[in-house]
Amino acid sequence: MSDEQLAQELEAAERAFWSAGGDVEFYRDAVADELRCVFSVGILDRDATLRGVAQGAPWTDLELSELTVTPIAEDAAALVYRASAVPGGGGGRYETYVTSTYVRRDGRWRLLLHAHVPVADG
Repeated sequence: MSDEQLAQELEAAERAFWSAGGDVEFYRDAVADELRCVFSVGILDRDATLRGVAQGAPWTDLELSELTVTPIAEDAAALVYRASAVPGGGGGRYETYVTSTYVRRDGRWRLLLHAHVPVADG
């Protein structure tokens, strides 16, 4: 797989996560059993993430920029980017740097590690 094709697949996967807020079945199918997410509220395992997703809503007005992909192995890669979006439940625009690490299992990319670092004001 070319680096460009890898980048396109992982960007599509990320966009799907942003638009799937509230869809626990999507997340259950798209994440690895060992999933860890790092947010300002703490480090969440797979079960905690799924509980949080159930309370969420899809994000709107999503913009992704500064995307880079780093292949780690034939079946693993990391995606790093800046995201800007509006929470589905309302509120102001959310600006964050994101890193997501994926592993390919059963022919599909599955999210293994995911972290947000809010963009500093100013």
